[in-house]
Amino acid sequence: DGLVPAVLRVGAIMSADWLRAWLNDDVGLSRPVLSFEDDLANGYLVAELLLRHRVLTRLDGFVDRQSQNAKMENFRRLQPALIDLGIKFDSRLANAMITKKSGVALNLVYQLKLAIESARS
Repeated sequence: DGLVPAVLRVGAIMSADWLRAWLNDDVGLSRPVLSFEDDLANGYLVAELLLRHRVLTRLDGFVDRQSQNAKMENFRRLQPALIDLGIKFDSRLANAMITKKSGVALNLVYQLKLAIESARS
């Protein structure tokens, strides 16, 4: 459907383990990521990831809550930073994250990892 590239779908299991290890072992978020869909659905850990890599300078305004309003506000706040990283992020993708559409959060983390590594070099 366009939200998850075919290449990522083919290697999803390997990619998921690799990206989960990156988030949990290398990045060190405030809590471990066990399920990409569940743990990233409110956007807070995505904001933490961007903070750890100095894409965001602070977490003011981001909340680690599961209400629909909190999720929407977190992704609204994330959108400019994601776009600055070259990630195509719009309300459709935000909704897919919030509704835990399979593969979308994994794809976003993959894109973030590539963008962060690219910015470093």
